[in-house]
Amino acid sequence: MGIQARPWWLALPQNRVDVLVGNPPWLAFRYMTEPMQEAFRAYSDERGLWHGAKVATHQDLSGLFLVRAVERYLRIGGRFAFVMPNAAVDRGQFRGLRTGRYKRADSHNSVSIAFDPAWDLRRIRPHFFPRGSAVLLGTRAAEPKPLPTDIVVWAGRVSEQNATWDAVKSFLVQSPGTAQPASDDPTSPWAERFRNGATIFPRLIFFVTRQAAGPLGMPAGKAGVRSLQRNNDKKPWKLLPALEGVVETEFIRSVLLGESVIPFRMVRTFEAVLPRDREGLMDAQSDRLDAYEGLASWWRRAEALWEKNRSSDRLTLLERLDYQHTLEQQFPIQPERIVYTSSGMHLVAARLNDRRAVIEHSLYWATAASTAEAQYLCAILNSAIFTELVRPFMSYGKDERHFDKHIWQVPVPLYDPSDDLHSRLSARGAELEAAIGKLELVPGRHFAATRRDVRGFIAESEAGRDVEALVEELLS
Repeated sequence: MGIQARPWWLALPQNRVDVLVGNPPWLAFRYMTEPMQEAFRAYSDERGLWHGAKVATHQDLSGLFLVRAVERYLRIGGRFAFVMPNAAVDRGQFRGLRTGRYKRADSHNSVSIAFDPAWDLRRIRPHFFPRGSAVLLGTRAAEPKPLPTDIVVWAGRVSEQNATWDAVKSFLVQSPGTAQPASDDPTSPWAERFRNGATIFPRLIFFVTRQAAGPLGMPAGKAGVRSLQRNNDKKPWKLLPALEGVVETEFIRSVLLGESVIPFRMVRTFEAVLPRDREGLMDAQSDRLDAYEGLASWWRRAEALWEKNRSSDRLTLLERLDYQHTLEQQFPIQPERIVYTSSGMHLVAARLNDRRAVIEHSLYWATAASTAEAQYLCAILNSAIFTELVRPFMSYGKDERHFDKHIWQVPVPLYDPSDDLHSRLSARGAELEAAIGKLELVPGRHFAATRRDVRGFIAESEAGRDVEALVEELLS
């Protein structure tokens, strides 16, 4: 009873406290139960915390918890400090929280916070939590003061977790920093041209390796294939036996994953069986499927495997493959495309002119109007300075890792061949593409290490140094 009564007692105006310190629950909207989502949205809407739009599913319980705790338990003039997801400092889903004003229909119960500069804790190692963290500090006030963009950056490596302050304070340093709150609206016109690749899942059903033909050979236009199985496949698919069969080669397409791309070059493609002819995608009910004996056998076995092992009956296998039309929108495949990686510590981009290749969801892609346009943009995206400009806008776990379409917060202009600066960037991009295309890469080397080697090559080259200067001039 005491546990239930104490918060009510503290909520009485005469009993509110001078200081609140806490670590609220971090729970994104998409992981809440449906009744919890309804209550969360109602409370958030009432206080101006609901942002909706593109960040609706990322809205987090921690922001509402902070406001409610201050509203109920902190006196006017009282101080608070809460450990929060670092997204609270600059991501769109916390925009309402950062205003400091939480007006309710009953103005008597409205709350205002005067925020101090936040503490950014992402540079402390080891990390405290699975996600980057921050501390929001402030005062319950009569008038709001929005969260400043000035922040305090804490950095250092401590010898052990859960140690006392005296044990770790000598390992930590503070420095001033500046937050760059993200906008929902990109500033570069390139944002409208780029799309995410297709979610080709489960891999057991689609991705294949070609098998050697037997003594009697293989009919023309067909190939023996077997499911590609990898250690990072998910259950239950990684525990199932591989599919094997003979499939018409027109349905075996090259697929580019994130690991396929290094700066200015493709290094490894995969192959997948995709049930698409010139008219479009086919499922087991399609009249066209039976015209292809090998594909029909493979696809019907694949659909049966999907229906038996899927976690939800919401999507058919074809609907899963073309979810949000991320596969079908790639057709007809254009002769010049640009791809960049959706995540990583360094942005990686390359030009693609393979008209059989399909792009998987770990990459973003756009059609280029010309080779020169593609080389212009690849020069920009592969530059070290561009990654640094993008980093403040990236979504993060423990560190900034997810580029997605956040990169278009940087105002990269469309290619104009009559602009001398654009033409010089394109020419330098072409030089780097040609030089990197001739590099002898170490067989079997991990793609991340290969990317690191190529970045070193670019940094030491005259063309690479020139690109850095040109990109700085373009975006300054």
